[in-house]
Amino acid sequence: MKTYTRQLIALLLLLALLLSGCGSVPESAPAEPEEDEGLVTVIERPELSPDFTRAESVAMANFLCANRALQEGEYLYTLEYDEQLQSVLGRYRVVDNTLREFTVLAENCVASYLTLYDGVLYYLRDGRIERLALTEDAKPKVLCESAKTLQLAGGKLYYLNGGGQLCRMEPDGSGQSVLIAAACDYPFVMGDQVLLQKGEEHALYLCALEGGAEWRLTEGAAYAPLRVGQELYYTAETDAGKRLCCLDLAEGTERIVSDTALRGTAEFYYEGAWKARLALEGDLLRQRILPLDGGEEEACAYSGYHLLDHVSVGLRVDAVYEAGGRVNSFILFAPDGSQIRYFGGKVLGQG
Repeated sequence: MKTYTRQLIALLLLLALLLSGCGSVPESAPAEPEEDEGLVTVIERPELSPDFTRAESVAMANFLCANRALQEGEYLYTLEYDEQLQSVLGRYRVVDNTLREFTVLAENCVASYLTLYDGVLYYLRDGRIERLALTEDAKPKVLCESAKTLQLAGGKLYYLNGGGQLCRMEPDGSGQSVLIAAACDYPFVMGDQVLLQKGEEHALYLCALEGGAEWRLTEGAAYAPLRVGQELYYTAETDAGKRLCCLDLAEGTERIVSDTALRGTAEFYYEGAWKARLALEGDLLRQRILPLDGGEEEACAYSGYHLLDHVSVGLRVDAVYEAGGRVNSFILFAPDGSQIRYFGGKVLGQG
């Protein structure tokens, strides 16, 4: 009798919904995903191309460190200081595993997001985008008066304007347009999509450059993301503080990579394998290295505090800082394992 009553009630409810036009019955309900221990399912699974090359990951790592140095061919373009310790955009020639022929390209200049395209340097300087042709007596030309980031992709310049909106323009400065009106951060263009952070939760999103489609990737705040293949590494805000985390883009699950408490965002570079450099919470001069392929986390071999200025395959440039926050020198780590320390237009030592 109870079974019959329940069936009758259910039938009456269904009939009422159908007659009112306010209800519908789906053909099938989506299955709830199973949660593995230690993994968290993300809000939405993105539609990503399965291919993401090492060169693209290197470009992304450079974007994250706002590359203040850039090696192209036989030249190293870099933030430097003159004899009066004034910042300059300089150039060295790399010859016989050492640096020679230092040239000042722009004075009173702290250049970031250095990019070379078709014989022209593009960079950020005091919140402006400038271009500098690498010809004799060329002068910097301002392309945009207010910008926060800069990326060259597909022959176009992408940047955040002063309001944090993602914009695009031609290399000559023409055709400036806003692509994403909402304020965002860490915007890295990948084909016809852009990975970025936005919203009050500071979550990571994948957005289409055209059409408005988007996928939310993280529930909580996440910073400075690096994509390696189908994995996305970033510094996340957890209940225990900042931690290095990884999102599996194919499976849609997130995990904590390291329990080390971080003071700031992790840096990434490639040296035989991808590695993360971690700045420890509570100790300004302690940093650790964690291989992303599952190796053991270990203390850095040097003393002091380093920040990445440039990343390439097997090569990087570190800025060496003193405890007070002043740049002490720069170190070029070459693919053959050698190191060149430079500052003030001179080589200070190598080995």
